[in-house]
Amino acid sequence: MTRALMLFATDGVLLTADGTERTPDAAEVLAALRHGGDTVLALVTPEPEARARARVTTAGLDRYLDFSVGAYGSDTADPAQLVGLARRRATETYGPLATLVVVAGADQTAWARAETDVVVAALHVAEAPGATLDGLHSAGADHLVTDLREAIALGLAYAG
Repeated sequence: MTRALMLFATDGVLLTADGTERTPDAAEVLAALRHGGDTVLALVTPEPEARARARVTTAGLDRYLDFSVGAYGSDTADPAQLVGLARRRATETYGPLATLVVVAGADQTAWARAETDVVVAALHVAEAPGATLDGLHSAGADHLVTDLREAIALGLAYAG
């Protein structure tokens, strides 16, 4: 059986934009995705792995994520290479992937597009007041969610 890989950005998606606490429903979303299908959940972020891991752990989200297949700024200085690196790690660990979905913040969709099957832009209006649906599509987003819970249905649909 092939698995899906869902990569989550940290700031503005799993954690608040200032990175101090988890976003509403982040734990529930990750739990539903992890237990609702054959989906591997990991991080993709331009920040160093140690920092990302510490912040996600402090927020109580670490138990849902496979840090070993994530990709971090400590791996490469080029954010556009992060998704491809995570794909390779997940394939080496789990075998062929059915699909790769990235859930990124509105300001992260351009670099998240590289080597991704589906990009979901998580738009928190207060954190991205100038973002528009057309602008996010132009930047590479396939779907827009304004509530992280909407990512559950998308993730499970793509996990097949």
